[in-house]
Amino acid sequence: MASSKVQIANQALIQLGVDPILTLDDATKPARTMKAIFDPIKEQLLRLHFWNCVTKRYSAAADVDAPVYEFTRQFTLPTDFLLVVSLENKNAQYVVENGKILTNESSPLKFKYIRKTDDMNDLDSMCRHALAMRLAVTTGFRLTGSRAVVSDAMVLYQTAISEARYYDSIETSIQTVEADHFLDAHVGGVDDDLDFTRDFVF
Repeated sequence: MASSKVQIANQALIQLGVDPILTLDDATKPARTMKAIFDPIKEQLLRLHFWNCVTKRYSAAADVDAPVYEFTRQFTLPTDFLLVVSLENKNAQYVVENGKILTNESSPLKFKYIRKTDDMNDLDSMCRHALAMRLAVTTGFRLTGSRAVVSDAMVLYQTAISEARYYDSIETSIQTVEADHFLDAHVGGVDDDLDFTRDFVF
């Protein structure tokens, strides 16, 4: 079944007990809130795990200019880049700085990365569900003012992200260890500062 940003936003709103929206451009508080945070929260979620559904392979030619020191070559990252998964040479040393991969590897540099996407059908169903629950946690207090609602959403997010990571990871032989500081900071409940939307402009 085709999915969209509105469907994912509505999944979050229904979890919060808030009426669904028709579009992200609706002149309502829920729509304005979801529109403001959807893409930033989506990209945060995609950087939390080496999702197979948005992994892309890439070959980059070395830039003309070399790093000033430490590494011999630099490679410009693609415009849809979010996170390096791995270089073809798994033992290579590298660092990502200012839109470049700096390394001593020869050109072309082959690597895998997590890409941005605006097509929600690119995400598998469990990743979409985890995104919806993260949106619910992030917007819950702003839209409901209820600590209990946010706490319930956090529990569902914990389950959703754990299951999504697990089932995604069994589809690859590469084992990874990742952190979710958003989750770690609120394990066991939510703190007194519940408005996770405070840094967004509506």
